[in-house]
Amino acid sequence: MQSIGELDDKEFENRDVKYLGQHLIDKKPDVLAFYTMANSYHLSVDMAKYIKDQRPDIKQIFGGPQASVSAYDLMSIFSFIDVIGIGEGEESIVDIMKAFAGEKELSDIKGICYRDGEKIVINKENSLIQDLDVLPNIDYSLVPYMDKLKSLSIEVGRGCPFGCKYCSSKSFWKQRFRLKSNDRIIQEMKRAIKDYDIKAFSFVHDLFTANKKRIIEFCNKIIKEDLQIQWACSARIDTLDEEVIEMLVKSGCVGMFIGVETGSAVMQKAVNKNLKLDEKFYDKIKMLTESKLDITASFIYGFPNEKLSDLLDTFRVIKKLKDLKIKTIQLHIFSMLRGTEFYNEYHNDISFDPEIVSDITYGASTKKNAQLVKKYPNLFSHFYTMNDSIVKKYKYCDMFINHFIQVMCSLFTITYKNLIEYFDDDLFAFYQSFYSQLEKYADEIVRFSDNIDMNNIEFNRWITRVWHEYINNTDFDKYNDVIQELFDFEKDLSKVIISADKQEELIKTYKFDVYEANKGKSKLDSYNQKETIVRIYKPEGVLKLQRLRRKIS
Repeated sequence: MQSIGELDDKEFENRDVKYLGQHLIDKKPDVLAFYTMANSYHLSVDMAKYIKDQRPDIKQIFGGPQASVSAYDLMSIFSFIDVIGIGEGEESIVDIMKAFAGEKELSDIKGICYRDGEKIVINKENSLIQDLDVLPNIDYSLVPYMDKLKSLSIEVGRGCPFGCKYCSSKSFWKQRFRLKSNDRIIQEMKRAIKDYDIKAFSFVHDLFTANKKRIIEFCNKIIKEDLQIQWACSARIDTLDEEVIEMLVKSGCVGMFIGVETGSAVMQKAVNKNLKLDEKFYDKIKMLTESKLDITASFIYGFPNEKLSDLLDTFRVIKKLKDLKIKTIQLHIFSMLRGTEFYNEYHNDISFDPEIVSDITYGASTKKNAQLVKKYPNLFSHFYTMNDSIVKKYKYCDMFINHFIQVMCSLFTITYKNLIEYFDDDLFAFYQSFYSQLEKYADEIVRFSDNIDMNNIEFNRWITRVWHEYINNTDFDKYNDVIQELFDFEKDLSKVIISADKQEELIKTYKFDVYEANKGKSKLDSYNQKETIVRIYKPEGVLKLQRLRRKIS
């Protein structure tokens, strides 16, 4: 609805329950279904309550991971929910609709939770669908914004063969790993190409590269059929090798999400991720970046029993990945998801702190929903933090990496290199120096937290202002002048880059030889203090620098 302009952007971003709820009511639905994930669970509860208060006749179904793992509690607490679908819904949704129409009894439907008078009933679950190819094709003609899509997400499988203790995927999918056949996935893409001229795809699945033989066959089919597509997927680094990476690139893979989670060998074992962060790990990362794949590496901090030494290891690995040119690195606060091994073990050792909220929960709405979250910790444990969590001692590490370092490495690469050198290659020491800025702007930055968009000009300008404040108010000893001057130079570059005016041009005199510094090879002690006049411009949208002998009037 937002995509096709039905909703006011401001009201949508503010999550105005009354505005959005009324918008749905005005469509005169008979049934509303909410797919519940950690990042929207609390919003679904608020929305469903508002709608039921206004229109008691509208039937409301909850489904998805969060509702499935807490079905009994959810149904016991909230009377405005009529039915909860547990697990996979394809086998039960039609029967639920028939029951609402009076054509079937709820007691005869597998995989649901419902009320029988005052009694909460959970029926036996459906068996998992073993062959995902039997699922019907999605009827995209029912999606009103298909003509606006440049890329399409396709579900290619369900479940994961691994058993990480923090992940709820294995609980929801009963740790049963299933993929659609290669032919089925390609058929779905060909339909999208033919009907909507879409040639970019994102594969929705935790681990698409688990089976080497299968992934190579998939790549060969794409190449043989000459689909000329681009696609992205999720992978574990230990399922990749040189042959697989080469085939991925040849078949059009342009992006990959890799969960590393922690740089600590101790925590790798403790969370049951069990990646070996050895030379082979870094060799594979180098292969990926040299293949020009757009890699996102994800980390988590605040696991149960995580110590400072473990966090320092994570910062060291993040620093190494930055050196290897990984484009995007994410650091998330550990989220205690119900249905996980960690929840079962530690759910009585958590507390709610509105200042510490994982971005998995859309932190911007926490204050609106604080009462709901505090009242029902068993439903909203993912908002909670371990009582002795390292996150409480070292706040905002996630914001530092996700927002500030991300922008600095993208727009101010010379400044990043200079500061890292100043802090003796210690990214954590850099974080500690920057901490006062994080503390000062934490409340403001959450409005950017849902989706960090590097093309968002407002976001970049705001981050740049904070960096400017830090660099101009921090004592870098004898390096003050060079660090400040080169940052000003890069700030000027950024201004020209993000300007909508293709003729944007800037001519400026700098105290250091920024023209040579832009080549990126200089050390802090080797920069020439030499007055330099530079013209910054972008003919046909391509940024260029020109050294001038004198200013042009």
